[in-house]
Amino acid sequence: MEQTRRRFHEARTELEQNTLDGFEFVIEQLDGALESVGSRDAELAATVVAGDDRINRRYREIHEDALSLLARQCPVAGDLRLVAALLDIARCIERMGDQCANIAKLVPLSSSEATTDPDIRETIERMGELVRSQVSQAE
Repeated sequence: MEQTRRRFHEARTELEQNTLDGFEFVIEQLDGALESVGSRDAELAATVVAGDDRINRRYREIHEDALSLLARQCPVAGDLRLVAALLDIARCIERMGDQCANIAKLVPLSSSEATTDPDIRETIERMGELVRSQVSQAE
């Protein structure tokens, strides 16, 4: 029985770490999206859009691992709440990745010149800083 419990806790810890590592992917995507917007770099924007697949794969893996853990171990109380919270966090991370890709998809649609209006650039940079701060705090 103790061996089963230990394996469960190891699997739960691994699931938790894999989920929280997704925030790092989002920060990378956010940084790339903001840089591509500021510089109107369509190539970097395309890299950000392609990078969304990595976050989507991570989401599917976490979802499958969580469901497998629930099916094999039938956790209760705090463990069940943690696994449910990790599923919700993974969904939110996946959506944040989608939003970064959506921002990057707008870059090729804009003019090829970088934004020269200092107020617009400052606003975009400030918004990016705030989002990055919130994602970092969520880690």
